[in-house]
Amino acid sequence: MKKIKVVFHVMATGSYYETNGQLHHELETKARVKINFVSFSGMFLGGDTLKRFLLECKDAEIVIVDAWNHPLNKNYDSYDWTDPEGSIAEIVKEVIKINPLAKIFADLMEGKHKVAVHEVAEPIKHWTDKEIIEAIKCAQGRSSNYLNNLKGGMRK
Repeated sequence: MKKIKVVFHVMATGSYYETNGQLHHELETKARVKINFVSFSGMFLGGDTLKRFLLECKDAEIVIVDAWNHPLNKNYDSYDWTDPEGSIAEIVKEVIKINPLAKIFADLMEGKHKVAVHEVAEPIKHWTDKEIIEAIKCAQGRSSNYLNNLKGGMRK
């Protein structure tokens, strides 16, 4: 049985979201599969952190991101707080370029700076939604929806 790689980014901090914490355990339990879980909890994705995130996403089957589109300078080395459209959506587009088969999810947020990511990632309400569990099973070939779910999310 191959291990599924899940890369997780969320701006919130706390034990629930920590690496190998409750979320990791819940995903493994609900999907009944071993997961290689890489967490970027409580981190802005910029500079070296963004480079590490993209490197981890390169071979991930599942990517889960916080949909909060925090402003981000296009060169990824510094923040430009005057650019409200620099965002997680732009980072997800980079993930798609390097790993077009990854299944990408983003939490379902509201507000003009929080929805752009849903054009390129599957919206979810919770980190252990059935869509994510099904995608993990599909990545292992244990689901009847495997072929339908192989290509990532809502992307065209």
